[in-house]
Amino acid sequence: MSENSLITRRRSLSLLAAAGVFVAAPAALAQNRAARERQNTARERQNTARERQKKMMRSVQRMLRDVGYDPGPIDGSRGGRTASALSSFQRDKGLERTGTLTAPTLQALSSIAPRRGTRRIRRRR
Repeated sequence: MSENSLITRRRSLSLLAAAGVFVAAPAALAQNRAARERQNTARERQNTARERQKKMMRSVQRMLRDVGYDPGPIDGSRGGRTASALSSFQRDKGLERTGTLTAPTLQALSSIAPRRGTRRIRRRR
């Protein structure tokens, strides 16, 4: 490159920097892209974990309803009515009353709740 073209290039970069336009090197762009991908992966893991928790709570709410307790709407969130239903179930089964889903509570609930998706199919005659 000639001396004039280097000076012109430096001036244009200076003008771009002064105007607030960021000119990044390819390595910096790759680092930014990798950081964004890591953030997206972390968000996806959080969303997946949240969805699993909501799905589990919906299952528990259905089981509570099926065995005669009122957990409120089957929405996957642990509200006051769900906590009250869990507490009542724990009291009736002689478990520690916490109002939260504990391993013994889930085991007791799973053992007495009817299984979903296992309907008998009638054969045609």
